[in-house]
Amino acid sequence: MPKGPKITAEVKRFIAEVNDEHPDWMAKEVKDEVQRRLRRLGHQPNPNWPGISAIQIELKRMRDDRGKGPLPIDSPWSIGRLAEYDIPSEAVSKVLEIQAIRAAHDPLTIREAKWVGRLHTVTENLMKLAIWAALYAEREKACELANVEKDTSDLDSVMRSKLVTVIGYFPWLFGKTWVPDSYKKQAAEAQTLDYEKIWGLNLDRPKFTLNGWLVYSHMLQYAVLYDKEKEKLPKESRELFVAGGRQIAKNEGRLLVGAPGKYLDLLECITKGVIREKSYSKLEDVFDVSSTKEVRELIGKLLGSKALTVREG
Repeated sequence: MPKGPKITAEVKRFIAEVNDEHPDWMAKEVKDEVQRRLRRLGHQPNPNWPGISAIQIELKRMRDDRGKGPLPIDSPWSIGRLAEYDIPSEAVSKVLEIQAIRAAHDPLTIREAKWVGRLHTVTENLMKLAIWAALYAEREKACELANVEKDTSDLDSVMRSKLVTVIGYFPWLFGKTWVPDSYKKQAAEAQTLDYEKIWGLNLDRPKFTLNGWLVYSHMLQYAVLYDKEKEKLPKESRELFVAGGRQIAKNEGRLLVGAPGKYLDLLECITKGVIREKSYSKLEDVFDVSSTKEVRELIGKLLGSKALTVREG
């Protein structure tokens, strides 16, 4: 029997999301990623929850169901499918445009097209509409696979506020090949401007590469939303923190865009000034560096004068 607290609907959904993104992953890999997502949202009762047995049970059920084959609604959309899957007529032109955007990468699915139809009056920006439709479609699909209620309250809140407060959003956005780099860069820049304003800062706009914006937006997102100690810092200290973050974003164009989740884990450790020795090998994978010395130097840029505690193990 699984040990620990009862598996919640949210955890089941995370398992389904990770399984859908990485269908070949073993249970331990799924467990590690689910735990990472829970830590970022502050929903983890203890560091080792959920346990491997709970993950295995959910994965077996989900994969047994998936063994029956994908649902028709997750197949590529075309106008001919309107005979089976209705979409408001006034939304069809937008669906066609988004279908063209997606054609060279991930084909637009029927499920996503239906969400374009549902959300087409929310925004006039076609790329935003495509992104929101994909997010809602993925949430719906995960909830069905997890056999839990289709709760989108967090997405609803984000869409109303127009400020992305879901820490999993940027890894998702930067992982989508059909989203142009120009939009990713624009979204990251707009996000960081909002966070700087929350901190009462009015700074010049830096010039970063796309990877640099990814680093900087992740750093501010974590600091503003999840590191409550930073709220107590005087304005001068917050400015120094931002200056350090900008420096590492400027110089650290080598961060792998494919590993934003690992970067968030690294950031969580180094902002607390504590990191484990065995983590260095993992950090060398995240950053394109060849030695522990280089990792220490990168961490030092972000920590500034703060001492770094290295623990064994």
